[in-house]
Amino acid sequence: MKKDVAVIVVLSVIALGLVAACVVIFGFGVGKSKKVTDFEEIYFTTSPGRGKSTRYIIINEGEETKISISVTTSAKDGGRNSENGSCSTEEMIDLLNEYDVLSWDGFDKKDKEGTIDFSFEGTINGKEIEAKGRGACPKDFEDFVDEVEDLCE
Repeated sequence: MKKDVAVIVVLSVIALGLVAACVVIFGFGVGKSKKVTDFEEIYFTTSPGRGKSTRYIIINEGEETKISISVTTSAKDGGRNSENGSCSTEEMIDLLNEYDVLSWDGFDKKDKEGTIDFSFEGTINGKEIEAKGRGACPKDFEDFVDEVEDLCE
């Protein structure tokens, strides 16, 4: 009986060691979001309805990031309005991290009661990310959009 208990204890210790090794090797920090360290380009569109849509283009040009915002309204209302601006790439990376943009990858939801449709795509940390929603958007998406607009001014 004592021998059986000793074997169980030894096997348990070995199993815990293997589990710990797997966590370290394959997934240390699982559950923690990664941080944006670099990006190439980001494109997103918002459409609150009624024939209006806004297209945002963010391009990393080294130390500076170019931002272009193009608002299109229905033909009846009169066309297109564009705005261009820039900020430091460091500011944009800080903004992307503040709103945890990497966590948006794969977002695809619909909410019939929501008011905004959006699509988001970009190359961030060398990886293509995409998100979209119809009447739904990721947490803090609208605040992120407001911040991008502020940076463009």
